[in-house]
Amino acid sequence: MSIRKIISTEEKFECNTCAWRLVRLCYRRAPWFMLVREPLVFGMRILARLYGIDIRRGRRGHPDCRGCVRYAKNELKKKSSAFVRLNGIIDPVFNRMRNSIITQLELEEARNFARDAAEQNCCSGTDGKDNLLKGA
Repeated sequence: MSIRKIISTEEKFECNTCAWRLVRLCYRRAPWFMLVREPLVFGMRILARLYGIDIRRGRRGHPDCRGCVRYAKNELKKKSSAFVRLNGIIDPVFNRMRNSIITQLELEEARNFARDAAEQNCCSGTDGKDNLLKGA
C-alpha cells in the first residue's frame, strides 16, 4: 500500500487527554497498572476488529497519536451499545486508579498536549514528551 493511500484513509479523532503520556507515567510508577490496562486495551482492539475499525487510521497532530486506542474507543462508542454500557462501568474505576498514580499537574499537561496536537501540527518528533516524564 502506498504512503499516499495510507494518508488519504486516515481520520482525525477527538481527544481531550493524551492517554499515551499518562500511561507511560503510570507504567513507570506502578508496573502493576499494566496488568489492569493491557487486558482492557486488548479487548478494545478485538472489539474494534469485530466492528471493522482500523485503529491505525486514527490521526492527530503528533506522530505518537497514530494507532492510539482513543480512536478505537471513540469509534466503538459510536458503533457498540454494549461497549458504551461496559465503558460506563469500567471507565470511572479505571480513571480513579490512574489518577491515584499521577498528579493533577500531569493530568493537565496531558490535556494541554492533546489540545495542542488537535489545534496545530507543531508537535512533531518528541517535543514535550520527555518534559512530562522527567519527574517520573
